[in-house]
Amino acid sequence: MRPRACSAVRTMSSTNATNPSIRQASEAKSIPQLGPLEESITSGSEISTLTSRRAIALPRQLIAEVLQSPNLCELLATAVGRNIQTPGQVCSQPLGADHATLLFCVSGCGWCYLRGRHASVCPGDVLVIPAGQAHSYGAAEKNPWSAYWVHVEGTNVTEQLDALGIDTGGNILRHGNDPNLAALFVELLDVLDESCDKASLTYGANVVRHMLSMMIRRQKEVCRPTEDANQRVAASISYMTRNLAQPIDISQLCRMTGLSPSHYSTLFKRQTGEAPARYLIRMRMQAAAEMLRNTNQEIKVVAARLGYRDPLYFSRVFSGVLGIPPTEYRNRQRRDTSCEL
Repeated sequence: MRPRACSAVRTMSSTNATNPSIRQASEAKSIPQLGPLEESITSGSEISTLTSRRAIALPRQLIAEVLQSPNLCELLATAVGRNIQTPGQVCSQPLGADHATLLFCVSGCGWCYLRGRHASVCPGDVLVIPAGQAHSYGAAEKNPWSAYWVHVEGTNVTEQLDALGIDTGGNILRHGNDPNLAALFVELLDVLDESCDKASLTYGANVVRHMLSMMIRRQKEVCRPTEDANQRVAASISYMTRNLAQPIDISQLCRMTGLSPSHYSTLFKRQTGEAPARYLIRMRMQAAAEMLRNTNQEIKVVAARLGYRDPLYFSRVFSGVLGIPPTEYRNRQRRDTSCEL
């Protein structure tokens, strides 16, 4: 089902005679702008507008005219809608669209395929798709999403999306369950449902600006704790390298950073490329190799200095990392040094 053109709303018939733009919109029902879920795949009958969907779209002819206006050329909501728990809805735009799309998942789940990657869309997520970006997305078969969406065009849209950080952070914003954001989508629907005159379109553009401002502010709030968490993880890595002889486990590092084990491991691996336990072992074996090359300490002493009470276990770990036992490693290093001399 396609979103209805704005001219189709019931309150506009009395104004068509006095407003040329709206009269033209009324005459343009044959060219409505498609909504983001227009190519819906359903399990049977057509989606019910009243129970499963509410959508309003400006005809392309009206959009082209309005985007020439100095007051509306920067940002214009060209379509807005709501989809409620209809499994299997799919939108596919292999060549991208001429508008940007913002989709706010309120409940349930969906999916998207962008930039060659599949991702899940969960409650509180905002899916951001710039104009021209190839994409596919849809509702999950089980527990399908309820979502609000809006199409946006104008000269200022790219700058606004850049401020959201989608080039570096990906197309899904973890905005969180925000009734204020949902209320703005409802307000935009109500405004365009009532009229598509210049005043209503201007009001709608300001609502979209408010939406984007809320998202940008939220992203800044999300990034600050992440930067702080990254600093704490970096400090824990520094602590680890200074205390290789001490017993260290991930629970201790999590307490130091105030992070959950899963969050800590994710940030740790992002910084080092390895899981914490593997990184600690590698650092200890690098230190052991240095001591074996530069000192005459016995293997058991080297092991003890790195927190290993059992020399045999230390030797097995060393062999697993460097490929040869400690004694053989030392002998090879010394032979190589004598040959150089």
